[in-house]
Amino acid sequence: MESTVRIIVTPSATRLPPETPGSVVVGGSHSAIFTVYLTARARARAAIMHDAGIGLDQAGVSGLAWAEKLGMAVAAVAAGSARIGDGDDMVRRGVLSRVNRIAAACGVTAGMTCRDAAERLRNAPLPHTPPEPREETRYVHEKAEGKRRGIASVDSVALMTAQDEGQVMATGSHAALRYCSKVGHGNGPLPSSLPSTARPTAEAFIRLANVESAKEWPAAPHVCPWNGLASFTMMS
Repeated sequence: MESTVRIIVTPSATRLPPETPGSVVVGGSHSAIFTVYLTARARARAAIMHDAGIGLDQAGVSGLAWAEKLGMAVAAVAAGSARIGDGDDMVRRGVLSRVNRIAAACGVTAGMTCRDAAERLRNAPLPHTPPEPREETRYVHEKAEGKRRGIASVDSVALMTAQDEGQVMATGSHAALRYCSKVGHGNGPLPSSLPSTARPTAEAFIRLANVESAKEWPAAPHVCPWNGLASFTMMS
């Protein structure tokens, strides 16, 4: 089975390729429930995500225990070992901090490199239960009135819509550059290293994670050869 299982490397679980079913996903997203749910919904065999510093109530890795109910192997890379939002960096430098019981049964352990863990997870069993449909939560804290901007919060930046333009937004997503690029265009000052397409629309864009922003911005999508097996790096 191992030789036929793809390892897909992606900066975000919000954009998974058609080859995802039955594959091992190494994704730069945090390991909370919603992003792990996205990999399960895409019918991945197993996933390695980022622990996002773990955080309050261990929310950054809450998806690991949740995935056990589906029979899905999931592990998390330590925030201090690789950049969040950067699957390639996780493969190059990542070291695991947490694993769930399904991953542990495959021989995956905390302290193992992300690359070695991904290889072991090629032998993981397919999840036995598909996830129930899950919606992101949205809260409007203050409605816009006249020139006063509204304040709203969402679990993830992935489903921000046109209604959020010009508002103050709080999201549960990490603050790596790829996610900042999802918010559109604006006029605020940004680091010179940030592409012009990454200027945020929101008047304020608050991130609720203590993470390091990505230091590199690949110029174009590319395919990552790994032990003779084609894996796919999906760039936003």
